[in-house]
Amino acid sequence: MPDAHSLNSSTLTKLQEVDAELAAQEAQLQSQLESIGEKRRSLKTVISLLTEDTPPPVTKQEVVTSSLEESLSQTTDNPTVTPPVTKTEMAKKAPSSFKNRKFPQAKPPVKATRGSSAWQQYVKQEYQKLSLTEAVTLVLQSEVERTWNTSDVFKKMFNEILPLKVASKIRHQISNVLGEGARDNKWYRGKLGSYSLSRREARAKNFGGDEDATDY
Repeated sequence: MPDAHSLNSSTLTKLQEVDAELAAQEAQLQSQLESIGEKRRSLKTVISLLTEDTPPPVTKQEVVTSSLEESLSQTTDNPTVTPPVTKTEMAKKAPSSFKNRKFPQAKPPVKATRGSSAWQQYVKQEYQKLSLTEAVTLVLQSEVERTWNTSDVFKKMFNEILPLKVASKIRHQISNVLGEGARDNKWYRGKLGSYSLSRREARAKNFGGDEDATDY
């Protein structure tokens, strides 16, 4: 068997050979790097020469800036002062159709007058020119084949929230008109404060069913 000294000697020899190969590769790579560096330096020299001879490209922003500077310089050299336009000149320049045009005027809100009642401020437009009796009659005529109570007539005539005191007063007035109309035979009184222009409907409310009685 080979002794330890011979083994160590053999290993050392192999390592030295590998080191020599690596050193040769290193030297070769360094030579290649130097060659590449030289080529780059030459290329940079050519690029710098071409850059000096060729003007840089003009960007859009530079063109716009140049145009603005030129316009400003012309304005500064030859300033133009525009005199203010007076109201008379504006009227002269306005087209005749605009001068003669009539604009619609806003209608003033309906207000209670000495000749009108407070309820007419809140009633729907179709009842504004009527008396309360006429308005109640018109409501009953709108649906002959049904019964109406005070609340039904009130809702039919008014479409907005009224002050509590005003609403209570108007309901009382409507109730009085309905009662007077029944006493004057303008319509028929049914059960529980209901009224109708149809005698049959009013009797049905009174007796809880249809009767053979014909309408008025």
